[in-house]
Amino acid sequence: MLSSFGKPSSRQWYKTLLEEDFECLTDVEVIVGSLYLKDAEQIVEGIPNVSGIHLDVRDLVSLYKYISQVEVVISLLPPSCHVIVANACIELKKHILTTSYVDSSMSILDDKAKHAGITILGEMGLDPGIGKSSFDN
Repeated sequence: MLSSFGKPSSRQWYKTLLEEDFECLTDVEVIVGSLYLKDAEQIVEGIPNVSGIHLDVRDLVSLYKYISQVEVVISLLPPSCHVIVANACIELKKHILTTSYVDSSMSILDDKAKHAGITILGEMGLDPGIGKSSFDN
């Protein structure tokens, strides 16, 4: 997971996902990347099978290193970063989910993604604006 978690509520949100039914999924490992290692470590503290790392998506060597270790990338980064991550995912044949609507910069990657046999899944618009609304509060 590549993310820009920065608020304490993000950590609580993730912990909520792991409660109850999810606790039995011990074979799943998650990597949470942040530009600030301290933030990543704070977010994952006490959560089993989760590690926090420093990750700057502009550092392609590091980006490729971590993407190569996972099956699926979930990018919670700003939309301007999705293309960088998506291109790495295409090259490494890793699926990617983003939290942004598909724009022209992502649309042009469709044929490359299909050729690589991966899925690029963007925001689906089930509740337009809800993500933005939560940040405005």
